[in-house]
Amino acid sequence: MPRSKFFRQQLPDKYQDINYWPYPAIDNGRFSDAQLSTFNMKAQAVSMYFRDVPLADIKSSTGIENAYVVRLVKKCLQVDDDGNIYGFCALLPYFRVKKYRRQSTTNIQPLVCRGLSGAFTKLLSNYPDIAELVDELVFRNVTKKNLSKKCLSNREIHLKFIAKCRELGLDNGLQYPFNTISLGYRSLCSYILSIKCNSSTPNLYKLVGKSAKQKLAITDGTGRKQLMLLDSVECDAHLIDAIFCVLVPNPFGGVEPYICKRLWLITIEDICSRAILGYHLSLNQEVTSSDVLKCIKHALTPWQKLEGKYQGYSQNAGFPSALSQCYAGLCWKEFKVDGALANTCATTANKLHRLMGITPKVGKRHNKDDRPFVERFFLTLEQTSFHKLPNTTGSKTSDPLRNLPEKAAIKYYIQVDDLNYLIDTIIAGYNASEHQGIGMRTPLEYFQFLMESANKLPEKVPENYGTVLSTQSQEVTVKGNLNKGVRPYINFCYTKYHSDVLRSSYKFLNKKITIEFDEEDLRVVSAYHNGEPIGKLKASFPWNNVPHSITLRKAIYSLIKQKKIILGNNTNPIEEYLKYIEKTSKQTLIENNNYLQARRYSELYVNELTNTKQAHDQLIKHNTKTLDKIEPNKPLPPPK
Repeated sequence: MPRSKFFRQQLPDKYQDINYWPYPAIDNGRFSDAQLSTFNMKAQAVSMYFRDVPLADIKSSTGIENAYVVRLVKKCLQVDDDGNIYGFCALLPYFRVKKYRRQSTTNIQPLVCRGLSGAFTKLLSNYPDIAELVDELVFRNVTKKNLSKKCLSNREIHLKFIAKCRELGLDNGLQYPFNTISLGYRSLCSYILSIKCNSSTPNLYKLVGKSAKQKLAITDGTGRKQLMLLDSVECDAHLIDAIFCVLVPNPFGGVEPYICKRLWLITIEDICSRAILGYHLSLNQEVTSSDVLKCIKHALTPWQKLEGKYQGYSQNAGFPSALSQCYAGLCWKEFKVDGALANTCATTANKLHRLMGITPKVGKRHNKDDRPFVERFFLTLEQTSFHKLPNTTGSKTSDPLRNLPEKAAIKYYIQVDDLNYLIDTIIAGYNASEHQGIGMRTPLEYFQFLMESANKLPEKVPENYGTVLSTQSQEVTVKGNLNKGVRPYINFCYTKYHSDVLRSSYKFLNKKITIEFDEEDLRVVSAYHNGEPIGKLKASFPWNNVPHSITLRKAIYSLIKQKKIILGNNTNPIEEYLKYIEKTSKQTLIENNNYLQARRYSELYVNELTNTKQAHDQLIKHNTKTLDKIEPNKPLPPPK
């Protein structure tokens, strides 16, 4: 039988070949030539032993005695704390495979600060109850009977450690640790740190919180699949680190600046090219599914520059959808989001599946590491733009960048109305900036390069994607009473809807019909019965003229129920809501973000009236010119 077979039986399969044993990286400056020569002789002897070379030949080649060769082999096969053998590392000079164990007693003179090496380890080996207590206090479980904090400090553990030592009678005769100045505190701290570092994964999870547990589950990334262009996109919302104001008209003339709450920015980023495909600035207090769908719509729609009063766009700034008409409306294969309800609700999932055949994908860890690229973009966005503004809030309340942002927003009139243009220019400039993760190319350049290199472009979404993303559907019951002369109508969101077709169709009474509506404009809805169109239904007065969202209407009716707003004849509900918010706002703070929506809809309504008046004036002018061309002396044709 080969001599090395006995030792090979103790080795795992991966160490059967000594070429796979751990081998040290020799530092020539650390060891002398004589020490390196000794190490090489020992390594040669162990290698020859496992090749079943006779011991006499090993002695003649290396000069090492037979018994010492066997000791070296046993030393190499010792297992470290990670469960691996030491291998050739055990042959290094002064390398110990066994920890130091104190043999002498610890009953030395009290308050002497020397001669106590290994005393704490000896104490734990002599009194296993103390070692068990310390381990239990470090890796403790919180139960119903023990609701104190999960992790105890070293000081708290030391107090219980000393109490246990007193219970065992170690304070009699001033035995260790009572014969030291710190009562063994420093040795206890070193021991706690060592067992934490060498603990198994289940015990390690007891020491950290949920976020740290999720980070511990991160792999090295070697098994990550390679993604192509638009194979996977990341979507997330970010609360902007800046405060803005809105200018409210003063009843005595002029305007007054009012502070509003921080706003949400939602973006979609392509992982492969690092390009931002689209964004949406939400005026809601919390992100809704409607905001996510608007962001998706912006990513699919061809981008156009906005007009603003500040400095324009940087050179080559833009979005991928503006590079070519072929790049707009391309489908994605994966849509990665967090666990927020706005991203995972049925509305968002159904519309994504209808357009692209995919559903939102939530990461396993449910933290920021599931979407590292878009989270890194938000950090870059804040550091390069909003943190440089005087109205920034900083990343936290203790951030030194935070210097009375409310006063800065009012002083410099940094308005919400300018934020949309500001964000558009910043993100468009980011897409045209060099990125280290893609070889110092810009995301737009890399996006176009990958598109031109692809054999086939991704499929496009249906042409009606805008309608699909902006409309919602709901079933309602047709109301009415023929005997009382009440024509058919529907109730939707506190308001009656009707049309000439529906008012004359009593066959729909008490039947379910489906309506499709735009959450951003509830003036008109589309009605269907069993798939057949009934037509457009208009809202009753005063909701039929002023554009408004479903959120704004619910907010206004909530105030009407509380009798804080009264809508009379010829009353604009949006204007009444604006007056109420401006009247009840505390000092210079507007806490309700619905006010911003109401302002936007009010301006939209004024623009519509202006455009309608201009069109009416042009029509009258055109008709006047036509009448002027008629010859006045020409007789009219005889009547038929």
